[in-house]
Amino acid sequence: MATNGKHDTYTNAVEVYEGGKYTVPGLENFKPEDLGRPPKLQLIQSQSEIEGVDVNPASGNVGKFYHGLTSAIKARLNVMVLKITKSQIYYSTKEPFDRKNPPECRSADGVAPDADYMGVFATECAKCPNFRNFRVDPTTGKQLAPTCTSQINFLMADTEEDDAPAIATLQGASAEAAQFIGQKITFFGFKRSFLLSSVFETKNSNSYFKWKAELGPKLTPEEEHRYAMMSLQFAG
Repeated sequence: MATNGKHDTYTNAVEVYEGGKYTVPGLENFKPEDLGRPPKLQLIQSQSEIEGVDVNPASGNVGKFYHGLTSAIKARLNVMVLKITKSQIYYSTKEPFDRKNPPECRSADGVAPDADYMGVFATECAKCPNFRNFRVDPTTGKQLAPTCTSQINFLMADTEEDDAPAIATLQGASAEAAQFIGQKITFFGFKRSFLLSSVFETKNSNSYFKWKAELGPKLTPEEEHRYAMMSLQFAG
């Protein structure tokens, strides 16, 4: 097997070793969308529906994170943020609400509906009657959230699971964690990782876990460069 000088790069091999990781030749010809959407990183709630995951509070899984690619369940994660996007999703306000039903509209970029939903309500999010339509509760007079919900999506790499990527969608009660991460990556870029955990909260008679984010360790210049290069793979 030929080698490229003193570097750990092998040629004429099924796999190529570069920068501490084996990769399969030919992957450079594929875009992320060609290989499918990365799996989800989910905070397990008692009402979650995740195949193969016991969400009974007695199981000890509730309040932990489930990684859709590795199937790992952890109470705490050390992750790198590779990409951030903002999306919109609209569910019917008709009762009774069933979380198993698909949304009535969705936009991956928050600008225009996805192809499957184009023209259902509008061709641009800004022109949709459901977009940012703050309503008022007729009983209390209090302002209600828009029926079309904004979501912040983070593509994260689990640094303790071979940098396995997964998408975390933060909204609602976890908006504070999303804002924290967004502010810090604006300043630090790829210089710092994030430590994720959860916090139990009870509000308006509802109990649930929400995301908590803290700054993680400072990366070496080599690690910073490696994650910056990884992020380019998902730039599309």
